[in-house]
Amino acid sequence: MLALLVLLAPAQAQTLKFATMEHDFGIVKQKGAASYEFEFTNIGKDTAYLLPPRPGCGCTAAILSASVIPPKKSGKIGVEYHSYAGTMGKIEKNVLVLQRINGEERNAGTLTIRATVVGELIPDSSMFRFETKAGERVTLSMKLRSNTDQVLKLDNMSAAITEYADTTEGQAYHSDKVIARPLTDFTLRVDNEELRPGESVTVTLEVQTRIKGQMNGSIRIALPNTEIRIPVVGVVYYNKSPGK
Repeated sequence: MLALLVLLAPAQAQTLKFATMEHDFGIVKQKGAASYEFEFTNIGKDTAYLLPPRPGCGCTAAILSASVIPPKKSGKIGVEYHSYAGTMGKIEKNVLVLQRINGEERNAGTLTIRATVVGELIPDSSMFRFETKAGERVTLSMKLRSNTDQVLKLDNMSAAITEYADTTEGQAYHSDKVIARPLTDFTLRVDNEELRPGESVTVTLEVQTRIKGQMNGSIRIALPNTEIRIPVVGVVYYNKSPGK
């Protein structure tokens, strides 16, 4: 009976108390960086032994001020976020905090950082998105606003879109009948290739659909210091061709 009670005894409790476990950097520029220090205290009766924190991706780094924290002592975890070229919009990244208790690795909490990444161009929408019927031509537009004090040349713009054409007859769907192929029947244009500070331009994408299925891809706008990638997502529903 005594042995059973020993086995059922709870393990040493986690003892780290963070001042906060979340931080929002606000606006971060593309290819920029931001950092923040998360402070914590060992509120337990025993010394806390910490392992190196584990960021969730390569764009985030985490550094521990000390791995051994006596009772009532404090420490810090410095978290730095680096925004890659092409990153855009709201991001959320996590860092796993690890503590060694009774010889075992335990999760001591998850730190979360957030930011809104902006580049030299700010779009008024997060993506080109559409739903239509097969055979229709879709016209989509988006405004881009300058976010720099330099004149921008928008003469290096391209699109890579994959069409997942469902060749199943009628409205039925079979995954083995789906053919993935590059979409070639589209036009991409901008109403002004020179964008001055504070001005906006309109980018227009026209897509000719022919068969039911889906489309996924992105528009790439290359700039001297970075690039913008705008996702394209479309769903094409079944529609009988004229005369059928």
